[in-house]
Amino acid sequence: MTGSSVQPAPRDRRWLVVEIGLAYTLSVLATVVFYQLAQAGGFFREYLHTLVGAVFVGIPMLVLLPRRESFDDYGLPPQPIWKELLVVLVTALVIYPPFWVGFRLWWGWERTFDLMLPAGFASSALANLVVVALPEELFYRGYMLGRIDLLARRRVSLFGVEVGWSLLITSALFAVGHYVVTFDVQRLAVFFPALAFGVMRAWRGSITAAVVFHALCNIFMDILLLGYGIISPEEYFQ
Repeated sequence: MTGSSVQPAPRDRRWLVVEIGLAYTLSVLATVVFYQLAQAGGFFREYLHTLVGAVFVGIPMLVLLPRRESFDDYGLPPQPIWKELLVVLVTALVIYPPFWVGFRLWWGWERTFDLMLPAGFASSALANLVVVALPEELFYRGYMLGRIDLLARRRVSLFGVEVGWSLLITSALFAVGHYVVTFDVQRLAVFFPALAFGVMRAWRGSITAAVVFHALCNIFMDILLLGYGIISPEEYFQ
């Protein structure tokens, strides 16, 4: 089960709704502003993901640290890393094959795969883990999911994992947060991997596996896009 075991009072619940709304709105507005500034190039383009990541990390810190709340309730309890990596491996083996089939059907089965990773891909993959996946998971599957769990406490069993409305709500917020940056309807598709991230968070009681799997999903998608020629190496770094 995720979230704190303490049931908030009615007045606290009202403030909690306001807090969640403000935190999410601020995160989306900051992301949109930084993205628009990045279109002009220069500093904001070079450090776009770092700036957005700082927002996703900073908001939970500003809320939780002054109150001295335990971060264990928000996905940060220590976990044996080998167990988390095993969870990631098994999940990838289950999800990636059907995803690959769907990917090819969407983009055209006639495309041939030619693995040509551009120089700097490894560094980009590492940055994806640290600068993209970790901050987003800390914010959405850590802070947001944990906070919403305090409001919507009813649970159902999904593949043996106890999940609540917070799984659907945070996944929807995650998708909308991606969509409003470019208003590309395809960005809403991140709702589905977000469900997997949320289930992993509920299952493990930690965001560790979700962070690694999130980064791996991004990297896997990049490899497919590059390998099937949907994007060029030049476009990859834009």
